[in-house]
Amino acid sequence: MEVEAGKEEAGKEEEGRKEEAEGELTGVALLERVGSLLKGREKESKAYEAAAQCLGAVAVSNRAAELVSTAQRLLLATPATLRAQEFYLCVGEALACCAGGRRYTAPALLAQLSLPAGYTDATRDEERRMAAWAAAGAGESGGEERVLAEVLAHTANNVLESPRAQVRTAGGPWLLCLLRYNAEHPGVQGRLKEMQGLFTGLLAERSEFTQEVASKGLGLVYEMCKEEGMKDELVATLAATLMGTAQPHKRRAEDEKLFEEGQLKVDDKALGEGSLTTYKELCTVATELGQPDLIYRFLNLAGHQQVWTSRRGAAFGFSSIASQAAERLKPHLPALIPKLFRYQYDPNDKIQEAMAGLWEMVVPDPAKAKEEYLPHMLKELIPGVGSRLWRVREASCLALADLLPGKRLPQVEEHLQELHRMSLRAIDDVKESVRKAGGSLVRAVSGLTLRLGGGP
Repeated sequence: MEVEAGKEEAGKEEEGRKEEAEGELTGVALLERVGSLLKGREKESKAYEAAAQCLGAVAVSNRAAELVSTAQRLLLATPATLRAQEFYLCVGEALACCAGGRRYTAPALLAQLSLPAGYTDATRDEERRMAAWAAAGAGESGGEERVLAEVLAHTANNVLESPRAQVRTAGGPWLLCLLRYNAEHPGVQGRLKEMQGLFTGLLAERSEFTQEVASKGLGLVYEMCKEEGMKDELVATLAATLMGTAQPHKRRAEDEKLFEEGQLKVDDKALGEGSLTTYKELCTVATELGQPDLIYRFLNLAGHQQVWTSRRGAAFGFSSIASQAAERLKPHLPALIPKLFRYQYDPNDKIQEAMAGLWEMVVPDPAKAKEEYLPHMLKELIPGVGSRLWRVREASCLALADLLPGKRLPQVEEHLQELHRMSLRAIDDVKESVRKAGGSLVRAVSGLTLRLGGGP
């Protein structure tokens, strides 16, 4: 009996060694083992990122259909577990490798995959080497069109339409990576309008990270578009979506909160349509300036999430895009600065925050700008005190109260009478918050008048 038991145990061990040996010799089995690392319970782990990078590296270097399909399947399954924000970008990079292969994956991403972790390609030597390697395989085909179509279809129909917010959060970074790292892929260029629609839908999400991903994605869509006719169509479509009354529909899980406790107040009904309000206001500013395409410049400038300062986030090059956008806005500063200044006093905290960020990017020296563009600011703000919108009335009062102190007589002489009239009108407003803001304006105007007149 003992001999038989020993033979049986030895047989099992031999069988196990055979299976292990077979697994080691099978690329698909190896990828499955790597993919199993993505299923850990911890929210954040370097092993997750390393596993995703490994899958992407294999997919870009070996275009065997079975290997690419396996890597793709394992990566597309990752949203099932809550992860850190940077991990979603890491998976997006790996999916870009699956979709782009050697031919269409950006050399910058290929260099990032080939270098040791933490190493920066400051001289871009590795990037040039990867560009040469990609060019050497320009004639090869590894099903890139099919894979891209499958990834986009899964992202649009399964991930972004999921009733679970954590699953939807993964979709934006994936799209952003496909757009950034497969820019030369003909399938990406042919789907820019579709991708803009997907990003626009993400602007309505409650997650600030998702909104920022969407805004940066929209900016990239416009930057990448090579046809002027298509650019005009993109601008018109985005403006119509942001200014329209219909919002992108999102299915939600039954237990998902629509608002955090205390977030929704009665007065918020007048502030706009939820998280789309800020983007609608940006669109309004661009439209009022007569340059609807400026909305893309604003979107490029938006964002404060820490993930964009990480090594992976910095690779997208948003800092240079933002500086270019700020440069292109300079011809519009006389009309733009007064509006941005007023929006910093908007009753909506989200709008305040977004506009303050734009102000910092566009106006490096606020004190100098207030002096240089004072006539334009007064021309915008004084009529604003009598606007039909209470938000504009309140913001204009507060903005003027901050702007007027310290001004000299030649700067404000022609406006003094109107300032007194409008400030008195504000303290008699039907809305309490406007009356309170009007009180601040009355004190500012009275103090300015007494100082200029040599009063006590």
